[in-house]
Amino acid sequence: MRKTLLLLLLLAAIAAAGTWWYLGRDRIDPDAPLAFVPADTPFVFASTNPPPPAAIAQWEAQMAAMGEVYANQFADLRALLADKPDSDPRLLAVLDAIEGEFAGKTPMQAYTDLGLSTQAQMAVYGLGLLPVARIELADAAKMHAFLGRLADAAGDLASAADIDGAATWTYAPPEIPLAGLIAIVGDHLVISLLPRTADRAVQRQILGLDRPPRSLADSRGLHALNREFGYIDFVSGYIDSARLLDATTGEPDAIQAAFLAAIGLTKPSLDATCRGEFAALAAAWPRMSFGYTALDARHAAARGVIETRTDIAQALMKLRAPMPGLPAVDGDTLVHFGLSLKLAALPEVVHGFAKQAGDAPWQCDALKPLNDGFAQARQAATNPGLFMAAPVFRGFHIALTKLTLGEGGLPEDIAAVLTLGSDNPAALLGLAQSVAPQIAGAGLVPDGEVRALPPLPNQPIDAPLHAAMSEHTLALSIGEGEQTRLARALQSNAAEQPLLVIGASARFYTLLADLMARQAADLPADADAETRAKLEALNTRMAREADTLRTVYANLFQRMDMRIEFTERGIELHQTVDLP
Repeated sequence: MRKTLLLLLLLAAIAAAGTWWYLGRDRIDPDAPLAFVPADTPFVFASTNPPPPAAIAQWEAQMAAMGEVYANQFADLRALLADKPDSDPRLLAVLDAIEGEFAGKTPMQAYTDLGLSTQAQMAVYGLGLLPVARIELADAAKMHAFLGRLADAAGDLASAADIDGAATWTYAPPEIPLAGLIAIVGDHLVISLLPRTADRAVQRQILGLDRPPRSLADSRGLHALNREFGYIDFVSGYIDSARLLDATTGEPDAIQAAFLAAIGLTKPSLDATCRGEFAALAAAWPRMSFGYTALDARHAAARGVIETRTDIAQALMKLRAPMPGLPAVDGDTLVHFGLSLKLAALPEVVHGFAKQAGDAPWQCDALKPLNDGFAQARQAATNPGLFMAAPVFRGFHIALTKLTLGEGGLPEDIAAVLTLGSDNPAALLGLAQSVAPQIAGAGLVPDGEVRALPPLPNQPIDAPLHAAMSEHTLALSIGEGEQTRLARALQSNAAEQPLLVIGASARFYTLLADLMARQAADLPADADAETRAKLEALNTRMAREADTLRTVYANLFQRMDMRIEFTERGIELHQTVDLP
């Protein structure tokens, strides 16, 4: 009996510890922004944890180098608005006040002086269709003082009020029924829109003084999303199609009713047919989510997923094909771009979608254009050119390693590798030989051996050409020493089948900045004063934009890569960034 009791106590302790671990690991401060987000919000983008300390230190260093860039961009915005004939002097006064607040400060100094913190939690979410941003404040008094000074500068463009203890400022000309809302509610900064005629209950709901019956903190919906998709507990979010549809077409809630009344509109209604078809569309594309998958001082990665119905995802995956040439990309690559698609499967996939639309055509007037779209896509999929290209082409990838610009921005030297994927590289080679017959003399065969090519007719740059061929790949290089990449370019990984890849290093953007600086317009000697002034202003702006490009991208990252692919979930986007 005693042993049985001890065993039961042990099991109870283990169960209690497990429950504490499961619930406690995602415990949220009851006053964190997520606690104000409705559990059934149509959209949200929020943080569940502060960023890692190493990442914060990296951001602070980046922001320190960006102060002048931000100041120039702000000055350009102010000048652009001032040049408009209908510019509002009150808005310009607000911009001047902001400039005065931040003049001579680093971005981090300005950030701190606003009462903000890099450790703060935030959430951007929907109260129905109304977007609300809520940010934790490290020092609410500093933000309160700042917003008060801005309101003083804005004159009658701004209106201050206390709503049940929340300090609020609304920005809009008095004759406009809707106003931008900025408020301090406890230790939170709240930004949204507010109908001027909204009653107190609506005001309290928007400000979060009255919280939702069940919040996203209560449901732990964002934490569940993070675990499902491998997002780290930092920043993530989603857009829910069914909830968005319900908020758009359902009966208006109190907030929607207040907005509709303010602008004098009634919410349009959908008949049963349209409601059903829009609901089917939402079920076919139920959700889009996004979040970080890695973050530290030197690396960041993010993922976005457009979820589809299972049959749609399976059909799209038939278009997957191995991406040629990706192994040739390394730290020396300036920029690369690739596309892979199983063209032979495209007619089947398009016909499948078109048949569904033909068997059950859309009846709702708003969706009827989809019927024509699918019919046109089916016709395009029967193009003879597609059937000719399908056995020859399944992907290409180009990687640029070197580009030297001469006078006038024209290339003087180049190093690059072009890789073509095919189920029939011999046919691809034949096509290349028909365009450049001298390739035939190189003796290319699918053995992976690198062979020199003779110069092409009218080749603009005097650089050596080489080629190599494998069973499914043809790779060509231009540039001194670039042929050493061809062996890697011939390799492919069957697991890597993205639709699109694109990437660039910070050096590529520096190259673009140099090109932009060279495009400055010459000043004609006989130009009148007005023309000369315009050209000088243009040259100054282009030079500043070129400097901005150099500064921004040199400080933000070393290289950035992105890919889009079809998966069992739908359409996914992956982005990686190597930080300086």
